[in-house]
Amino acid sequence: MQALILAGGLGTRLRPLKLGVPKPMAKVSGMPFLERLILRLKNGGVTKILLLVGYKKKAIEKHFGNGKKLGIKIGYSREQRPLGTGGAIKNAQKSVEKQFLLFNGDTICDIDIQEFIKFHKKHKSILTIAVSRAKNEGGKIELATDLRVAGFGKKGPFVNAGAYVANSEILKTIPANKKVSFEEAIIPRLLTKRVFGFRIERGFLDIGTPSRYSLANRVIK
Repeated sequence: MQALILAGGLGTRLRPLKLGVPKPMAKVSGMPFLERLILRLKNGGVTKILLLVGYKKKAIEKHFGNGKKLGIKIGYSREQRPLGTGGAIKNAQKSVEKQFLLFNGDTICDIDIQEFIKFHKKHKSILTIAVSRAKNEGGKIELATDLRVAGFGKKGPFVNAGAYVANSEILKTIPANKKVSFEEAIIPRLLTKRVFGFRIERGFLDIGTPSRYSLANRVIK
């Protein structure tokens, strides 16, 4: 299955660290974080990657090229101006397959990719969100007893782990050529349809802030 990775953000919260590279390319224990994510996806059975790039995209493209050195096919969807997570997905519409995986480029979660896909198909879901039990930070996802997402963005016992399985049908709900957040503006609109939560037990790591970036360097070896 095809996997899209959101890798075009400005990474403003990491700027105090003066990394000099786009956020997904920040090195964690000597390897760009994005490379670690791609290798995990490859090991999980993903054969095609589409990188949604924008800010400092040339650095990402130069490093990965067509993916040959990693043994996986890599293509690119390029933003000419910041479009947000939702806008970046819409911008890639012509290259998106009927069903696809979607990942945040600054997050790695411990997930069985094939079980994730099976769950999505079994529940005939339009969008399946990987969720983890909230710990210290407040949860924003509520699941019904059948694992349907009953609430998103307010309060709940779960948090978004930054991984999805989606049907291309969701692209119809995203406006074209407009900056829009997938999490804040699009997912809540989809809750009238079949949106389910896939629970992961081991949590996830992200490098979105200096403290989390430091933690990732301690945990990932």
